[in-house]
Amino acid sequence: RTDTGVCPYKIHKNTSGRGGPPCPPCDQLSVFGLFEIRKLFLDSSLAIEKPVIKLEEKMKKLLLTLFAFASLLPSAQAQIAFAPADFIQKIGAKKVGMDWKVGKTIFRFETLAGSAYKIEYIGSPTDTRFAAKALQLIINSKMDMALLEKEIRSDWVKYKDLGSFISPGNYFDVEVDWTSERLRFKVMTRELFNLGQDRIVFGQSGVLMRVFSDFECPACQSFLTKILPYMTERWINTGQLRYSYRHNPLDFHPKAIPAAIAAECSARQNKFWEYHLLLAKSLKFMIHAKALKFNQSFQACLSDPTARAAVIYDLKIAKTNRISSTPTILIGRFLIRDYHRIENYILMAQALGK
Repeated sequence: RTDTGVCPYKIHKNTSGRGGPPCPPCDQLSVFGLFEIRKLFLDSSLAIEKPVIKLEEKMKKLLLTLFAFASLLPSAQAQIAFAPADFIQKIGAKKVGMDWKVGKTIFRFETLAGSAYKIEYIGSPTDTRFAAKALQLIINSKMDMALLEKEIRSDWVKYKDLGSFISPGNYFDVEVDWTSERLRFKVMTRELFNLGQDRIVFGQSGVLMRVFSDFECPACQSFLTKILPYMTERWINTGQLRYSYRHNPLDFHPKAIPAAIAAECSARQNKFWEYHLLLAKSLKFMIHAKALKFNQSFQACLSDPTARAAVIYDLKIAKTNRISSTPTILIGRFLIRDYHRIENYILMAQALGK
């Protein structure tokens, strides 16, 4: 990353220079000194003439970092909550009465604190091409428009003339009502309401940010060690956010539940914050406990069924709400993926008083 906000590897658009959190892959790659990383990984030949450093020992760590953020960067595009004017300009809409129109196609916006979080489209039942273009712009997707149109034709058409239905997504839902007279859909930021009890909360005031996480998940580890410190300085310490850690140990991570239980036990030592950041670096439960000078009750807690029950409680809440990936982050009741729009979500949640 650079102070100018331009990613030197052309991997990530927003870095600390533009007021967003540090670009984690760029931070990590800068540590390795791989200033030719774009050429190395993006050129079809996968070859460079003058390697900056020898890669033998660091390649494995580098690849783990890249794979960890592969799940963060692409999906960060699939996100709404933006100023309507941005979309209006891109789609070429004009104000007609209370609506915005492109030809006979109507767009309507529901906003909170200046950000659109529900966008409605009403257009021709046969012009799926323009519907795909609108959907692509609304969710800021990098998916090919032809593929989006194919998805509309193959998935949505099944419910044509059967009334409205919800097409669920990870970070937004789409309500569709397709008849012989018009195609209507509404893209809505996913809102979660039944999230149970928050036991481990940091921060004195502000909107509640819930993070469903897994200590064995590489992307979670990167979030806790790179993104969270920025959020802490920028929003938690300034009273705009409170931070609630929630467990979501994935079933294919064998150490995830033991790590979550250990973290629960660290809360009983009143040192959850320090301990969970150490777990993000390595899953050496007892070494970290010794470093933080836990008392003897920590060892007994690791086999305490109430500690395990707390982890399972969060896990059930996650499954009930279709939270299947980690880290999953909510600002208030809004599920987010794009950290660089976090200000929008804070303002939206504040407008709701959540």
